[in-house]
Amino acid sequence: MEEQNRPEMFEMYIESEMKFVAQFDPSSETYHNGDPTPVPLGGDRVPDSMPTVYNEHGIGKDTPMDPDYYYLVEVRSLMMEFKKLVSQVCPSVEAIFRAQKFKDLNKRQNAIFERQRVLYELLDQIQGVYSSLRTYGNCVPDYSEMLKEIFVRATGEFSNDVFYKEFVQFMAVCTQKIFKDCQDLMKKLKSLN
Repeated sequence: MEEQNRPEMFEMYIESEMKFVAQFDPSSETYHNGDPTPVPLGGDRVPDSMPTVYNEHGIGKDTPMDPDYYYLVEVRSLMMEFKKLVSQVCPSVEAIFRAQKFKDLNKRQNAIFERQRVLYELLDQIQGVYSSLRTYGNCVPDYSEMLKEIFVRATGEFSNDVFYKEFVQFMAVCTQKIFKDCQDLMKKLKSLN
């Protein structure tokens, strides 16, 4: 800011502050002369001067929602859990793939066994969440074939980098599909709200 403009800016600021303060001075001609009743605290009562959707006891009127709204909220929440679990398959498989490269045979076998155990637990969780999702009927896409292929590929042998890269690409397509389905559910929710 240029030096010559500073005094003018300060004067404008001071003038603005004085106008603001004058609203609260009873001797000023710009005094707002507002309602001196204290605003109630705690939400028990809304001041009379405030138009509101609340009744006299401070309890809001419930706006009725579309009956499908809460149903779809449950479905989407479960879909997000499903997506999160499916997205953990790649890191689990990568851990096994890396363990296969350990030079020490004992260390390699122990690491592979432990990491496979984690992967199988994850696959069981995915199957459990998907079973719950299927109870919601037609609003959930059929992922049965996709899951079969995920399970077969994830538990197969990755003899080299090419097989692993193909698996990663396959999983990217799967997670993108689930993500798109979650977005579609969100669009439906927004249209009902």
